Amino acid sequence: MTRSIVPHLHVIQILLVGATAHVAAADPEPVPAAQPAPAPAAQPVPAAQPVPAAVDSEPLPVAPMQRETDPEDDPTAQRVFSISMSPLHLRLPVVELALEYRAKAHLGVTVIGGAGSASDEMSGVSAKVMEAGTQVNLYGRDFSGINIGAELLYLKLDGVNVDSTAVAAGVAVGPYVGYKWLAGPGFTFIAQVGGQLVLGRAKSMTRTEQESALIPLLNLNVGWSF
Repeated sequence: MTRSIVPHLHVIQILLVGATAHVAAADPEPVPAAQPAPAPAAQPVPAAQPVPAAVDSEPLPVAPMQRETDPEDDPTAQRVFSISMSPLHLRLPVVELALEYRAKAHLGVTVIGGAGSASDEMSGVSAKVMEAGTQVNLYGRDFSGINIGAELLYLKLDGVNVDSTAVAAGVAVGPYVGYKWLAGPGFTFIAQVGGQLVLGRAKSMTRTEQESALIPLLNLNVGWSF
């Protein structure tokens, strides 16, 4: 089969060449003019969409800045000490002074000292008095206002007029509720109400006695804070 195909290809080539020469020699048939291709229809351009105007956004709320507390705006923040005296003790007369120190913003520690004399009008007995003590105060606000606390007080009496050998000493301890008012310039008023347990012992050359009692506690002091 392969051998028969090759001669056939050579013959076909000769026939094609002959036919091409015959067509070129003959008059050519009129060729119809080419029809112009129809122009594509113009597509309508879509109208431009209006750009929406920018909407003014609401300003975000700004949290107010917290102003730091200026010590000058808070009188209590400038006070470290309060010194006061008890007018009630002057009736004995005993001068009692108290000095309170602000250990922390809501904590005050007080030392108490006093000296003078006391007398009992009914018995006519009088004696020299010395006292020393301490208080611890816990405030609801910075070194002023309502507070709760406790008092420990030591008292000693000697120089009794009816018996020079007589000496008495005792301690008083108890809780209280108080209020401390502090004015801008520094004026201070202190009020404390509570109860105390008193343990006392008295002795002389001839006898010794011990006593204990529950008594009310009342302190009214005026003074200055600085």
